[in-house]
Amino acid sequence: MEKPVNPFDYYTKINLNLWTDDQNFSALVEHIQEQSPKVGNPVIRKKHLTVVLANLYYTWLDDPEKYLGYYRFFHKYKARSQYNILKISTLLIKIVDDLIELNYLDHKKGFYDRNNQSRTARMQANDELIKLFKYYKLQPHSVELLSSTPSIILRDIKDDGKEEIDFEYTEELETLRTSLANYNNLLRKTHIAIPHYPKEGVTRTKGLKVPYNTHNKFVRRIFNNGTFDDGGRFYGGFWQNIPKEWRLRIRINGQPIVEHDYSGLHINLLYAKENKQHIGDPYSLNHSLYSDEELRPYLKQLLLIMLNCRNEKQVLNAVRNAIRWDTHLCLYNNYNHQEFIELLSNKHKPIGKYLYSGYGITLQKIDSSIAHQIIDTFTKKNIAILCIHDSFICDSHYGEELTKAMERAYESIASSKAISLSYKGTDPYLLRNDKDTYIDMMLKNRDRDYEYLLEQHQEKVWEEYYV
Repeated sequence: MEKPVNPFDYYTKINLNLWTDDQNFSALVEHIQEQSPKVGNPVIRKKHLTVVLANLYYTWLDDPEKYLGYYRFFHKYKARSQYNILKISTLLIKIVDDLIELNYLDHKKGFYDRNNQSRTARMQANDELIKLFKYYKLQPHSVELLSSTPSIILRDIKDDGKEEIDFEYTEELETLRTSLANYNNLLRKTHIAIPHYPKEGVTRTKGLKVPYNTHNKFVRRIFNNGTFDDGGRFYGGFWQNIPKEWRLRIRINGQPIVEHDYSGLHINLLYAKENKQHIGDPYSLNHSLYSDEELRPYLKQLLLIMLNCRNEKQVLNAVRNAIRWDTHLCLYNNYNHQEFIELLSNKHKPIGKYLYSGYGITLQKIDSSIAHQIIDTFTKKNIAILCIHDSFICDSHYGEELTKAMERAYESIASSKAISLSYKGTDPYLLRNDKDTYIDMMLKNRDRDYEYLLEQHQEKVWEEYYV
């Protein structure tokens, strides 16, 4: 028997830049506004109600069991912030309270956990609101991010967690913003989907599901610690969240894909920084009890944690937490973590000064710069490429071109050639012994929904959108 969904684990954060001008959606908003208390400016109330309902609808589309997280702290709603394009204020909290009073929401109060970390309030459209979604015939394409949604995010650590902070655009940042706008426009015009992906999603950690939301293609770069020297990785595309075994089944404009990634990128970057070269697999220990293949996922995670933490206690807490949340790591729960920490430390003595240094966030800036160069190269050629940090996906016709671009980018940013790439082919199901039978089955049992949406996408005239 499956455990009930924990709203504080399975949720998405409210997006204040989610909007709709759809007439049917506007009719729904007016219907609910008529039932609400007639307090304040009706135009401003309608704007706030639209944002809340757009988020609730979008979350419901993603997965009816998923919750929407939002803040009840007044200081979180900064009307003058560059991230708050619609000037959403604390009125949003009142709007949510009205929806609760009208019996349109399943609502959970926020709290502070055992580590004194804030777990924000959660809400979810209930059956009554879902009936209205269906009655007014809302459509997925009717809800989109505003065209001026920021694609460059700067965050810093505050008392109650990470917070987005405003910044001034330099010439370099303006260039970056233009590059991201071009990339997001290309993604928007590109059909990216997975035939036969279960509509109910794929179950992963703790019974939580990875839904199938192909509308989520907007990519942004997130920098950390209040500086553009830390972080900067690309986030946002739905392909970043789906299980690895499904990624190779992605189709880009109907074409099969290849996925290439850098082998041991962060470790090789550190060796290059010390003018050294690491030979072999950085995660191989030749352990007497466990094979390298068995240990690799665990050691990769452990070594990255050692680069991000400041001491062994933090490492032990972080690796236990990673194992708790990652299905692929749960089999390592009873391992002697201290033993493997020592083994990895001895193996990588040439870069020992970076262990327990918190240098991982700086490495993210380097790998994001590499990713930016690769993405920009392909965007200028009007070829869509998908990024999962140090891994890249493209139409299989451009596989060789991707290899060369990755090699050039690494050499350019790291000032080194000492890197190897790993390659994953197209749909792994096509590599089966019974591939002919499988192909025949696929042809006979075509994913009609996928093919219909592909045709609709190809017929649409796309205009530039993000600025």
